Amino acid sequence: MGRKVFQTVCFISYAISLIAALAILYQVINVRSKCTQEKARISKVLSKIQNLKDENAQLMIEYYRTVRPAKVDKGSRDLKLLHENEVEYFTK
Repeated sequence: MGRKVFQTVCFISYAISLIAALAILYQVINVRSKCTQEKARISKVLSKIQNLKDENAQLMIEYYRTVRPAKVDKGSRDLKLLHENEVEYFTK
């Protein structure tokens, strides 16, 4: 009788351990899946932000070329054309 109860308790504890392990495994897989999805979403947003920055820079260049050419000319009047591998330090 005692041995039969011990075997039943062992079997029940093995079953509970197996169910707990499967539940934990399911949660780990679920969290990793969500992390992967969020990483992809973040990467997509960062890429979109970089594209918008590039587009903004191009639009600002176009703005200063078309709407305010005098300011661009005035700002670049004193610049010197440098040749390849030539460096010039400016001090104010």
